[in-house]
Amino acid sequence: MKKKLQVALVAFLVIIFGCFSEAFAASRTNIEDNEFSQIEKKLNQINRHNITNNGSSNHNAGDEGKIGTENLDGSTENSAKKGDVLKDPEIGWKRYDDCSKLIKYLGDWAPDNYLLSGNYNSTLHRSISSNSEAKFNFNGTKLRIITSDLVNAASNIKVTIDDKSYNLDETLNNKDCTMTFEITGLDKSDHKVTISKTDEDMGQINLDAVDIDSDGSMLRLADGLTLDKALHLLKVGQTDTLTAAVTPYDTANKNITWSSSDPSIASIDSNGKLTALKAGIVTITASTMDGSNLMSSCIVTIEEAKSLSLNKTTDLLNVGDTDNLVATVTPNNIPNSSMVWISSMPSIVSVDSDGKVTALKPGTAMILVGTKDGSNLMNLCTITVK
Repeated sequence: MKKKLQVALVAFLVIIFGCFSEAFAASRTNIEDNEFSQIEKKLNQINRHNITNNGSSNHNAGDEGKIGTENLDGSTENSAKKGDVLKDPEIGWKRYDDCSKLIKYLGDWAPDNYLLSGNYNSTLHRSISSNSEAKFNFNGTKLRIITSDLVNAASNIKVTIDDKSYNLDETLNNKDCTMTFEITGLDKSDHKVTISKTDEDMGQINLDAVDIDSDGSMLRLADGLTLDKALHLLKVGQTDTLTAAVTPYDTANKNITWSSSDPSIASIDSNGKLTALKAGIVTITASTMDGSNLMSSCIVTIEEAKSLSLNKTTDLLNVGDTDNLVATVTPNNIPNSSMVWISSMPSIVSVDSDGKVTALKPGTAMILVGTKDGSNLMNLCTITVK
């Protein structure tokens, strides 16, 4: 260790006369734990939290939507009402099939190829589990939901639009491709829709299609969320910025919310800027805001920042004088004898293993002190002898 410090001191003295201040600052830099850094790098490469939508459809049927060209029974105005079979959208409406990838299915649903000739595009999504949900976002002012009355159809399905809930009854007509829900007069804006079962209804959701404004649009939900780090190490007082990536590229709303499991240890702002406040471990979580309910997390370890300080950085002595330099390591102090002490000019000023310096002859010498524990902390004192 002593030989390494001697080499470092020689290099330091070569540079010091040209850029003293920069070298002095660099000599105080605390080098981060290399072992942790390697683990962190490896985990961030192979263990990113990538949450994807396993319940979405495998093909793009109906992604562009079909615009209605005539009204039910050839009427001049929209005439379809709840309970009517509506094989195609009416004028002023645009239909998206249940197999559109713009609709996100959570929980257990029947396969996409569950074919029924009486349904729109001969397909149907049928819920299997009690926690099944269908989610989609759209821009427009109105919505119709097309379902099918199969065996065990549900009469109390909950349709939630922008946090307001409505009822849907699939048993209005015991036929396929039936319009069982309609709402108009919504604000011309983006809307979040969730179709789910209520606790008291033991039936199944049988989703066939959704209709919205002919000039409206379905908005693609996120199906993946990743963070650039899964494990991170910071010192108290340090800051860093986490970056979240939302997929696919054409997700309509890529906004993210950030949260910390313990804001007193590390805080996170709306832009992903992380601030280490005190020692501890926290989980930083990013969440999508488009209704896809995706989350991705990074575990952050905060350590106390270590530093090595001297009781003096300059000293003036007469030949024959002695003085004691005291080195302090924070947060965990260690005795002077557990450090390495070196004089740049031993013929002018000598230093023992406890930091005691002795002025031998006129001149200037630099006393370098360094830790032995691998933390690579260093500091120095400039001594002038008269």
